[in-house]
Amino acid sequence: MTDREALKNQISIMVQKSINTLEDAKINFEKKRYETCSSRAYYSVFHILQAVLLTKELSFSKHSGVINGFSQHFIKLGIFPEEFAEIIRELREDRENGDYSYEILIDEGKAKQDIENANKIISAIKKYLDNFIRTNKKI
Repeated sequence: MTDREALKNQISIMVQKSINTLEDAKINFEKKRYETCSSRAYYSVFHILQAVLLTKELSFSKHSGVINGFSQHFIKLGIFPEEFAEIIRELREDRENGDYSYEILIDEGKAKQDIENANKIISAIKKYLDNFIRTNKKI
């Protein structure tokens, strides 16, 4: 397998994981498990952020590194809108509240918003990745 094929394969796996995790968020929403829904929505975005960072030969072990790397290499360069930074921040906050807080609960409206926001980011990044793989000769 060439380096190009290996990278395409790795990106494909990560995109599919992102899509599957977003589907898990939707299933949890239907079951009224809003905290888990928001957590899964965040992770669906986290996986696709990791995938798009590979196009710049970047990989980070911490969530903050992934988010900061995406901001620096994609948002600040105008590849994706600044709005994505705020959406990702909110998704991460909701994930942390959903996973760890006993005082701050995620309600139906917030969970629905998290799914919609995750879908917005995933759709945009997936389009970028599809184009990158089709047109980039270096990978």
